[in-house]
Amino acid sequence: MKGHILYGVLNWGLGHATRSKPIIDQLLQHGFEVTLASDGEALEWLQGEFPQLSVLRLPGYKVRYARGRHQLPKLLSQLPRLAYVAQKENQLVARFYKRHGFTGLISDNRLGFFHAAVPSAYLTHQLQVPVRYGAAFARWAHQRYYQKFSALWIPDGPERTLSAGLSQAPISCKNKLQFTGNLSRFTRLTGTRTREIVAILSGPEPQRTLLDQAIRTAMQAWPGPRFHLVTGVENPTPSPQEAITVHGRLSSADLQKLLQRAQVVISRSGYSSIMDYAALGTKAVLIPTPGQGEQEFLAKTHQTKYAIGQQNTLNLKALCEEALRKPGRFLEPAPDNQWSKLFGLFEGKREG
Repeated sequence: MKGHILYGVLNWGLGHATRSKPIIDQLLQHGFEVTLASDGEALEWLQGEFPQLSVLRLPGYKVRYARGRHQLPKLLSQLPRLAYVAQKENQLVARFYKRHGFTGLISDNRLGFFHAAVPSAYLTHQLQVPVRYGAAFARWAHQRYYQKFSALWIPDGPERTLSAGLSQAPISCKNKLQFTGNLSRFTRLTGTRTREIVAILSGPEPQRTLLDQAIRTAMQAWPGPRFHLVTGVENPTPSPQEAITVHGRLSSADLQKLLQRAQVVISRSGYSSIMDYAALGTKAVLIPTPGQGEQEFLAKTHQTKYAIGQQNTLNLKALCEEALRKPGRFLEPAPDNQWSKLFGLFEGKREG
């Protein structure tokens, strides 16, 4: 074994877990031992994908959205608890290091997941905070954490095709930047697309349930297509409509099969979803969480490639027709030698 990597994943929807899968796959292929660390649905998903790996259970950040458009006050009110959880997870990392040892750390947006004794990488696409009020404070608070890591891994290329201004680093941290390329658990396959429409639910409550209700209502109002609704939860509520098939939590292989044959995919405008659609070359309708600045920024950034919908006024027929007229996007996966450069961080061979 080249070394032991402790890999921590934020449980905020499944996007952080799914985009970490390609990195974990590569770590294993390059001869590293990996221990997974997370909580909640993200940890359950990772255990399903990597049942052979040991796990460390971390305290949950348990972020919740507001029901309306004003997300910032709700998120700011949770900052003291987020800081407390980051401190607790840092203590757990120190305890685990003392007991078992490891040679490197990778954190997908877990703020306290570092240790001064070993090299660490912080995986994030968002170094800037696109909010109207309080952006300077939010950037400062975030930077206080990520500047403690040895490297900042951006899941994009150096030209920032997908992340745009979100991944711009402060001058003090630019020497830590490394780009992983597009991170997706999916690969593009050739095949015939059907008229099926696939919708995927994700993200914190209560907005996840509100989107579920809005999409089901909009599907019922558009007779004709065959719909698939992927809820990502165990024992989802079925639909009385024969044309709507409701799925719970799907494996990566089963979800790829659905997405590969779908005419259009509908989802939040989360960064991991956008990376998946760029890997598959699929057409998509993106629906930002109301008032969530990052998703609204990403929807606006990619509106020339995908159709953009609003949760409270969903006309799926019109949006899917618009999506089919848009070009979409396809990005090649990162070259194999990229991983050797990134993992050199844990072997004393970091390259810029």
